Amino acid sequence: MAYAVTNNQNSLSFISKDSQQLGLQCPNYASLESTNSGKVLEITEDQFISLQKGIKQFTYDGSTITLVDNTLNFPQNEQSLIDLINFHKEVIDQALIKHKNNAFGIELNSFKTVLENIDTSSITYPMTKSLMQYCLDNDNDIISVLQMI
Repeated sequence: MAYAVTNNQNSLSFISKDSQQLGLQCPNYASLESTNSGKVLEITEDQFISLQKGIKQFTYDGSTITLVDNTLNFPQNEQSLIDLINFHKEVIDQALIKHKNNAFGIELNSFKTVLENIDTSSITYPMTKSLMQYCLDNDNDIISVLQMI
């Protein structure tokens, strides 16, 4: 089971692929509701993947989770892809401060290596898919910014 974690205003804070990742991302997740800090909501694997790939946006009204189509902007040229890759690497570096010594840190480092090995000069622009979909199409596991807390 995957999870979506909201803040106390029902906005999405982060997503987790399973309970192990949830525990690493937020060790005190069990106390979120009792402290009125947020909620841990079970989501399906399909919902998780849609959020992870950025093709859906999350809304929660306090009782119902709704995923709506997200308008994606694909990199139009090599520099825009390089900038996007660098953004993801910076977010990974920030997440590694917290996760450098756990299993999630290994996954983060692995995804960072995937990003570093993308040959941006060999891609046709404008891209017709997202960076996440490009990585998946090349048999790489991905980690969304929504997972990097």
